[in-house]
Amino acid sequence: PMLLSTPFKNLLTIVLLAWSLLQAHTSLAHGGAKPQHGGIVQSAHDLTFELIPHKQGLALYVRDHGKAVTANGRGTITVLHKGKTQEAALTAAGAYWSATPLAAPKGSTVVAVLMLANPKTVSVRFRVK
Repeated sequence: PMLLSTPFKNLLTIVLLAWSLLQAHTSLAHGGAKPQHGGIVQSAHDLTFELIPHKQGLALYVRDHGKAVTANGRGTITVLHKGKTQEAALTAAGAYWSATPLAAPKGSTVVAVLMLANPKTVSVRFRVK
């Protein structure tokens, strides 16, 4: 078997260490995946989205690199559950978007599409557990 030379081992170690640090930085670059409001978190399009189902409907918070994105623009949200589809407009409500009355029961899939002000259209999918 071919043995690696010490300089090559050192270079390989440095490359692997740099790659692992880059991966760690990338995973934390958007504020992590911890819910800020007790909801379901997903990342897409360099943004972090948090869906909060509540009695009155659904709320959607957006963060960019850990900072809240002010709700402006427009969007839609679709709930798919047991072969049935419900859709509602997302309304800007200051720090978040809301959709009422719309329920997202356990086991449903929720797809949000936002047309942001910059103009950028983003979509994100959630699975309600």
